[in-house]
Amino acid sequence: MRIEEVQSDGVSIDLVFTRPFRSHSLIRFSLAEEGGGTRVNWRMESPKTFFSRFFNLDRLVGGDFEKGLRQLRQVAEDR
Repeated sequence: MRIEEVQSDGVSIDLVFTRPFRSHSLIRFSLAEEGGGTRVNWRMESPKTFFSRFFNLDRLVGGDFEKGLRQLRQVAEDR
């Protein structure tokens, strides 16, 4: 995982996995002021692979995205 870019409206990350299968993804955390707080949008883009053609990646990693956003919210609200 390597941070590629940090701007006032978000952070871009280059993410490479070698296990359990090789993959390369671009991650973007977009930030926007909303109602006295900040809305965070977590987006992941990756090329179609052999694995992704046979598995629903939203179903496989969607729960991890939701868990990560909840944890991010907790850390931000505790400060």
